[in-house]
Amino acid sequence: MVSHRKLIMLLILSLLMKVALSQNGVFRIKNTNIFGWEIWPTIHVYLRNDIGRGLVLTASCYNNIKGQARDREFLPGRMTKFTQFTKSFWGGDLYSCMFHFGNKRRSFTIYKGSRDNSDKGQCRHCFWSIRPYGACALNGLTKKYDICYNWD
Repeated sequence: MVSHRKLIMLLILSLLMKVALSQNGVFRIKNTNIFGWEIWPTIHVYLRNDIGRGLVLTASCYNNIKGQARDREFLPGRMTKFTQFTKSFWGGDLYSCMFHFGNKRRSFTIYKGSRDNSDKGQCRHCFWSIRPYGACALNGLTKKYDICYNWD
């Protein structure tokens, strides 16, 4: 009987710790584990069409873990929630996209576990500005899209 009580108490304490330690983070918080003790946090990806010249941006993306494909159009200058997915326990998550604007096609990995969930920074709500030369991530410290990458 005592062992059942201890087990229940341990379960309750672990749930309380999970609630107390969980956080909602923005992109690129350095040296902080924004996921607390969560095993499978939900990642939210937002895209903003900053291509310019009034061009509509079309994204065709693929998740390597779940095998899900997703297509969506983005109007100029608008931030839109693109997708959400559960981060895998083992890591290695990739969300690769092919972007179409004007007569151009460019590819970029919009979520890469090794880049977006590392000591250099983490994101739970990942905000991206898609530009003619590549993608820029929202920096949680400067509140600007100043973490930029060229197309893949």
